[in-house]
Amino acid sequence: LAEVAAMGRAPVLRVLTDFGLAGQWLLPRLAGFRALHPAVETQITAAQVVPDPRPGEIAIRFSCAAPPEGWLLMPERVVPVASPTWRGDWRGGLGASLLHLEAPAGAGWMTWADWFAAQGMARGRRAGELHLNTYDLILQAALAGQGVALGWLPLVETHLRAGTLVALAPELRGAGGGYWVEIAGPQTAAHRAFALWLAQEC
Repeated sequence: LAEVAAMGRAPVLRVLTDFGLAGQWLLPRLAGFRALHPAVETQITAAQVVPDPRPGEIAIRFSCAAPPEGWLLMPERVVPVASPTWRGDWRGGLGASLLHLEAPAGAGWMTWADWFAAQGMARGRRAGELHLNTYDLILQAALAGQGVALGWLPLVETHLRAGTLVALAPELRGAGGGYWVEIAGPQTAAHRAFALWLAQEC
């Protein structure tokens, strides 16, 4: 009943996404959308595993393949990053202390094992390395100089421009994966406006 009452008050935009995209990309830009559409009530729900959108919801989630109804917001582009204060030994990644994102089953995004395989190398996990379960925590650890993270572009571009993180190797593109936008149910004017804004931001 509370949801129905809220829908009656003003256009409601419900967006589902993961912690990394919400915190590092969407929220820093969201003021621009809200300034353009001040009457739209915006609700952002972040989760480690983004569920299927229900009617009236928009999901922005990572997938290795195109969903049945959706469009690609940003392809997967990854670069190893570390704080400029990090004093580790990179050596192509073989000597570095790595930060590992604990991915749920079937997440599909690039892992350190995938990154090393693309370089023609193999490197297993080592004792003493840090394992974290959200991307925001991974970036906080990298910013604190605690190791090297896989940086997803454009989620880390603000840090790279500011110099708070530096790239340690060239960018690597994933094999067809990326963030996709899915809108469930009939699209309202708020849905269309948000989709247009997302495309312009990218």
